[in-house]
Amino acid sequence: MPAVSRMVVVDEPLTRPRSEYEDLGKEKYEFKDVSFNVQYVHLYKIRLAALQPLVEKTLKSVCDANEKENGSSVPIISVSQIRPGVRVAVIGTIQKRQTLKPSILKEVSEEHNLEPIAHRDNYTDESDELFVEDDTQSFALSGDVIKPEMYCNGLVVGLIGAEDSDGQFCVESVHYPSLDPPRELPPLEDDRYLLIVSGLNLGDAAVEQAYLEILSEFITGDLGPIDISKKIVRMIVAGNGLGAVAKDRSLYNQARYLSRKAVVPSVMPLKQLDGFLQQMCASCDVDVMPGDNDPGTAFMPQQPLHKCMFPLSSRFSTFSTVSNPYECAIDGVHVAGCSGQNVTDIKKFTALTDDIEILKLTLKSGIICPTAPDTLPCYPFSKTRTDPFVLSKQPNVYFSANCKAFRSEKNDHNQLLLCIPEFSSTLELVAVNLKNLEVMPINLSHNLPGV
Repeated sequence: MPAVSRMVVVDEPLTRPRSEYEDLGKEKYEFKDVSFNVQYVHLYKIRLAALQPLVEKTLKSVCDANEKENGSSVPIISVSQIRPGVRVAVIGTIQKRQTLKPSILKEVSEEHNLEPIAHRDNYTDESDELFVEDDTQSFALSGDVIKPEMYCNGLVVGLIGAEDSDGQFCVESVHYPSLDPPRELPPLEDDRYLLIVSGLNLGDAAVEQAYLEILSEFITGDLGPIDISKKIVRMIVAGNGLGAVAKDRSLYNQARYLSRKAVVPSVMPLKQLDGFLQQMCASCDVDVMPGDNDPGTAFMPQQPLHKCMFPLSSRFSTFSTVSNPYECAIDGVHVAGCSGQNVTDIKKFTALTDDIEILKLTLKSGIICPTAPDTLPCYPFSKTRTDPFVLSKQPNVYFSANCKAFRSEKNDHNQLLLCIPEFSSTLELVAVNLKNLEVMPINLSHNLPGV
């Protein structure tokens, strides 16, 4: 996994291979009509109904193996049928009760000068409790194999255990859905690269214009290594194209006569981003995902940014604004990922700190955003919709963007898991070879004279 850190000026003309593309998440993640008159409870029911058969498949396999080995059968029952001392298997949604978790009721109390609320980076506490819940009942969980600090809300799991003397379900083992393996990699004859960059954070002072120009020249083929840049077939800008300045609301809190001639802080960074993307679109296909800082919807799935924000880039047929999460197939390779809100939210409510381990958790659970809608805001869904966060098909490449550092790992199914670093703080982007899923972090920090 060599990191590309030195570049040279390229004089030869740039020719790139053509690629086949399919947007796999358009129907799932993009909505024409949204009603907020629907209760969120439907989302948990839909999620459980979608994943229950897959978890049951795992449990049956485990229970059959246990019966052959020990001669004792473990029945799969509903949560309401749990009885003291009887070893059983149940399927349900993990519910985590946390005393430190932000609550609108506590916020109302704060307004009435009652107990103040402490805003934290992490809300885990020794008093946290886990429950398993299905359509019939919820039941408290215990046992060393299911520690509350290692699990988040919304996971659909299968549990084997028995009710103990304290009236809790003592868990012996935890099991996840039996998901179909990802599609086989297509037999590509030549190398083709997918480029993923996140966290440009334009408008914040962290990124110098010179680094952005080097990034632009590398992608357009004006800087080497030419063996990579000329084989880039697509680029994904995975959220936070704009910095935190885009979220600055102070101007709206001023009196109108004070802000009459003021310019909204996000205007110039958005123009800068549009100009940058215009150059990219002239040389390759570009997909722009919204992020936490970008001027889009805060609810997940985040809807595509309106193209009117990009008057220069939107003239190109190679330019697309897409949803977050995002799924597509590039030359037959299934790519899925998120701008990072799913990983950040799980970090807040668990003791998990490694981004790649959190990615593994969401992948094996089959839920890209398990904490939605509890702590990660999302749209409510009616009973007739499917849960958009359930991974109906396993991707070949699965990423989370806006991470503190680059990480990559392949699992037993040859799936590539990627943590895409924040460009503004690391000056790194990631190139994935679609032919064999080899990954290369490209570092621009050593490519300016005098740096």
